[in-house]
Amino acid sequence: MWWAVVLALAPAAADVSGQAGAPPIPALTGRDTRTPEEQRRARYLRAGLETSALILMQSLYYWANPSAQSRDWDLKFDWSSWQRKLDLNAVRFDGNRLATNALLHPLSGTAYYQASRDNGLSLAQSYLSAFVASFFWEYMVEFREAPSLNDIIVTPAAGVAVGEPSLRFSHLLAARPGVASKIGSWVLSPIANINDLLMGRNPSMAPPPAYARLWAEVGGASTAVDRVGRRQELSVAAGGALVSHPGYRRPGRGSEGVAPGSWSALAARALVDRAAGPSGVDFHASTLFIGRYFKHYDPGGGAGLLLGLGGEFGIDARDLGPNWDRVGSVGLLGPKIELTVDRPWLGLALSLSAAYSFAMIQSLAYARHGEALSGAVIRTSLRGAGYYYGHGLTSGVHLAMRLLFLEVALTGDLGLFRSIQGRDRFQERLEADFSLHDSRTSSSALVSVPLARGVRLAGRLEKERRRSQLLNMTATAGETRLGLLLGFSL
Repeated sequence: MWWAVVLALAPAAADVSGQAGAPPIPALTGRDTRTPEEQRRARYLRAGLETSALILMQSLYYWANPSAQSRDWDLKFDWSSWQRKLDLNAVRFDGNRLATNALLHPLSGTAYYQASRDNGLSLAQSYLSAFVASFFWEYMVEFREAPSLNDIIVTPAAGVAVGEPSLRFSHLLAARPGVASKIGSWVLSPIANINDLLMGRNPSMAPPPAYARLWAEVGGASTAVDRVGRRQELSVAAGGALVSHPGYRRPGRGSEGVAPGSWSALAARALVDRAAGPSGVDFHASTLFIGRYFKHYDPGGGAGLLLGLGGEFGIDARDLGPNWDRVGSVGLLGPKIELTVDRPWLGLALSLSAAYSFAMIQSLAYARHGEALSGAVIRTSLRGAGYYYGHGLTSGVHLAMRLLFLEVALTGDLGLFRSIQGRDRFQERLEADFSLHDSRTSSSALVSVPLARGVRLAGRLEKERRRSQLLNMTATAGETRLGLLLGFSL
């Protein structure tokens, strides 16, 4: 989507790269070039204590107001209930608000993950720790509730997709001078900063990643929304991408294995209708699990190719008037490919990704035609909050080109979702467990020119299409957004 375009075109930060789009060539010294994550000795006891402290704080909040939780208490504290939990018959999709499932649980997973990762555990070990913490929460803390299948999936999967890049960016910002960098570091990972204080670690001594881009943008857009009309929006966004693989776009030939998490990205954007208030929000994070990097570079430039597998997490929400469209998806696993070409007068970056995804999708068809089902007992989340649990394919292709001072980027993204049948909280009562289908497509084009060092002026055209189906009822919605923005490298 839009965020991938900005990531592809944003110039490298001045203290990381001498010129936009070109990574620095490190001096051949004896300095340890391992990332902070790779340097730290595994501290299993500290990781366990910090994870336990997180669960304890959340438990105190949960039990501080039991009357607010009791509406979800479907089980008794007896052997028959535990037997249903142990044989997995009681494991169901819950009916909580989409904001709870797509925002709060990923935040919990991020904290669990970072508590282990910042204490030196590997990416796989940290994922396992987050999974165990989520499983413990569902079975032991919420022992009166049916274990939530969606939470067990989303909490650790979103935790690694969000926790890995946010931890790496926290380390990067902590090593930079300035109050704004320190605040950003604390926001991205309070756990890492607390550990730095307790253990006396000096973040400024850590080596920088091989390549890093931090950016922000602000601008305005004129947006045409189907069935609503045209509105004027303010757009504010920030994010970054980093590669910590030491051979990335450096002189050399051959292939190299890459460490988990060494390709990571974060991006967020808020849209505000100048007449009516908030009109949209996006958040996307991704990281690499495993891969191999092929390169053919000399001091004058060259080409590189990444082949890997990774995961991602995203939230997209839009005010379509009178309803909002919301999709929260976790890309559990899928291929990631990146091709880069660097020459003094030409730069090219092509990336392709796809993933098998678990998602929570607001059904536009139900919002518009749901009155036809008013007499039927349908799945809990759809009836109560208008969304359903689904799975499917999320994919994207992004092409960015630099020709002298002019930069152009094209991007396209696709999400195809189908409902998961069964395992509803009140499965035995359902009268109609019908299938739902949704698709989300987006494309954009951006052209930018430099105004000053680290500042670019850009024009962007975006188109988004949504299609939703429920039984024989279909709903569609679209947006066309034309905007002018200022982009800043930080």
